[in-house]
Amino acid sequence: MSDSQAPKRPPETPPAVRVTASLLFGIAVAVLSLDVGRYTQLVVLVGGIAAALLYTFSHPYRRDVRAYLEARGLEYKPRFRNFAPLMVVWVGIMITIGLPPMPWWGTAIVFVINTAWIYIMYPFIDGTRGLSSVQDYPLA
Repeated sequence: MSDSQAPKRPPETPPAVRVTASLLFGIAVAVLSLDVGRYTQLVVLVGGIAAALLYTFSHPYRRDVRAYLEARGLEYKPRFRNFAPLMVVWVGIMITIGLPPMPWWGTAIVFVINTAWIYIMYPFIDGTRGLSSVQDYPLA
């Protein structure tokens, strides 16, 4: 990629990706607080998280992220720090599983907390937040 084709500013997470992934994560964790079978909870949990990550990492903006990194001679790969914010979600899953089924308002609280956390942290999860520190690297 020539210097003229290289993106000058780091790409940002599109709002549609951020909102969709946050809602899917929120639903995935909130279903654990409902009085439904464990199999149903497992399917929704795994399906929601898988769908959120699949949607994110197959979205066209990921090409811009790759081009931005490769133009600076850096490697495009997931790192542990990208998935560290998900540890809070994991703790939420463990706590929610241990609680008895909640009323609708308890499920709504679990949903809102998880959705808000993921929405705030999503630029860290998908790696676009870290691109601002790469901005000063010279183009390769």
